[in-house]
Amino acid sequence: MRVSGKIIGGSASDLPFGSMQVIEIEPNKKYKIVKKALMKHHIERLKKAKNASRQEILLVVLDDEHATVALLRDFRYEIRAEIRSAKSGKIFEAEQWRKEYFGNIAKKILDYSIGNVIVAGPGFVKNEFAEFLREKGFKGKVFVEGISTTGLTGINELIKGPAIAKIAREAQIVEESNLIEKLLGEIAKDGLAIYGIAEVKKASESGAIETLLVLDKLLVEKREEIAEIIETSEKAQAKVHIFNSEYEPGKKLESLGGIAALLRYRLTC
Repeated sequence: MRVSGKIIGGSASDLPFGSMQVIEIEPNKKYKIVKKALMKHHIERLKKAKNASRQEILLVVLDDEHATVALLRDFRYEIRAEIRSAKSGKIFEAEQWRKEYFGNIAKKILDYSIGNVIVAGPGFVKNEFAEFLREKGFKGKVFVEGISTTGLTGINELIKGPAIAKIAREAQIVEESNLIEKLLGEIAKDGLAIYGIAEVKKASESGAIETLLVLDKLLVEKREEIAEIIETSEKAQAKVHIFNSEYEPGKKLESLGGIAALLRYRLTC
């Protein structure tokens, strides 16, 4: 991730003060960030990002001859199993070796209580194994990714690809979808929900908001006004969720004006 800003300190011989520069923010490196005011929803978003990076994911990289099972945690992985198939050239034995090979891999996965598995590899074996794993009763989510090779090289290729970010993104979309559907349900029955800046601001000042839903784009466009609503809501112990405008739940929230709330109690006129 790239961050741009003005140079205000350091060695003037390296970079002139007052000049605009861009730095690269990389995983597993420490950065000190100074912010004049840190609101509660800022802290919650940082916690969510931290928790997303710490979730455990099982990686399975395979072809029809060899499988590598690794546990990913904190952007680091540990190899947990290397499994070879008993593949032969005899057609009548194909079903048997595949069943045993897939069964051995599935056993390793089912030994862990982990909700997300990424199955990757070249060719179609990854798709066949993903289906086999579901048939064996795996209750978590199975993501299938195409990569060019297997083994440790395949594991590294998988980690550098978009699959890990996809899992975090899907978790966010699920959370946002649940919230927006609850909101729409309350609106449909004229229940404990409101939307639009004016109505939400009134509810915020009354301390009636239980959960505040804000579109990231609106927060940028009307920062001071929306930040004031967020701060007032947080002081009344409301939960604040910032929606991504690129995802479908965010688009639904945008159609409601970009801001809405689930209430503790019905407001009187």
